[in-house]
Amino acid sequence: MGKRIDGKEIALGIKEEIKAFVNDRKLKGLSTPKVASILVGNDGGSIFYLNNQEKVAISLGMEFEKVHLNEEVAEEELINKIDALNNDKSVSGIILQLPLPKHINEKKIISSISPKKDIDCLTFVNQGKLYMGEETFMPCTPKSVVTILNSLNINLEGMDVVVIGRSNIVGKPAGALLLKENCTVTMCHSKTKNLREVCKRSDILVVAIGKAKFIDDSFVKEGAIVIDVGTKKNIIRCLLNRGCNVTVYPCDFDADEVIASKPDGIMITNGPGDPAECVDIIAQVKKLADSGIPVFAICLGHQLMALAHDAKTYKMKYGHRGANHPVKNLETGKVYISSQNHGYVVDADGIDASVAKPWFVNVNDGTIEGLEYIGKPVKTVQFHPEANAGPKDSEMLFDEFMKMIGGNK
Repeated sequence: MGKRIDGKEIALGIKEEIKAFVNDRKLKGLSTPKVASILVGNDGGSIFYLNNQEKVAISLGMEFEKVHLNEEVAEEELINKIDALNNDKSVSGIILQLPLPKHINEKKIISSISPKKDIDCLTFVNQGKLYMGEETFMPCTPKSVVTILNSLNINLEGMDVVVIGRSNIVGKPAGALLLKENCTVTMCHSKTKNLREVCKRSDILVVAIGKAKFIDDSFVKEGAIVIDVGTKKNIIRCLLNRGCNVTVYPCDFDADEVIASKPDGIMITNGPGDPAECVDIIAQVKKLADSGIPVFAICLGHQLMALAHDAKTYKMKYGHRGANHPVKNLETGKVYISSQNHGYVVDADGIDASVAKPWFVNVNDGTIEGLEYIGKPVKTVQFHPEANAGPKDSEMLFDEFMKMIGGNK
């Protein structure tokens, strides 16, 4: 198993630098940096990120203005709001949450942001400066890629880098910043031929395609560095749509810290790889299971929970891939069409009947698709209820989790 880069530690160091910068300005009687973030509409994932931006800004001693507009807002009204922020001397920077509703001309709105306050580097002026190698605001996600690589204390000059994804927000600017580091950059996308072979030649692989588990070890040569800048919003969105306040913890979480925050419920989400290798995480999952707090786990989370209770997992010959896998609820007899993407499965023969009982099974091959734990408010599924695969999709399992949380109050 390769070495994991500790992005959390890098982020903490940067936050401390920002805190010191803000405090120094305050001590000198200078203005406090203020960020205004604009969201149009009620997308659950975007609301989560907007609230998280506010939380981080305040923790750093900054000021934050949340601008939340109705989804039907007119272009003119949105531009007028941006103009007001452009002219507000107390506002240091403006963030525009994308995408915008279809009736709004995104390029026109972006162009209305002052380049002096465009901290996401979205305007044509700032993007032009970026690609010309001039000083400008750096787009945060591409900048974080370079920051992570520089933290490794390696000489990036001449290294072969492959960037998968050509979006204007991540892929293209990431390539530009890595070129500035004198890397040899290859940009790949959906039309790239022999993508696996191209990736296999790279020293550094940056994955920015927004598609989970697209890359596996067959794309990566021995010793290469892989940076995945993608994230899945569906689980967060499903919880937000049900009125939850969501706090996201990293994969190297401390169970005691999570429990001390006194949540109503805990969701353990999906991830890649062999679950049996996650020894430290399995120990933390066991603490969560024993806390008495309702826990729901999906995919890798399901496997880790089983391992935390002394069950076994094994690698399947082909795995389950795609959005057409029938799973049967053993309590109700109902069958749901599920979305799945896993190569490992919980061994049914290793489940202690006094610890857990099968909840769902795969109709095709009989493998375990869900477990319900005896004497604990813990339920897990192997498939993805957040993926909405079929006509009777299994997103209702989030409602099941809401019932579990309600029973804990």
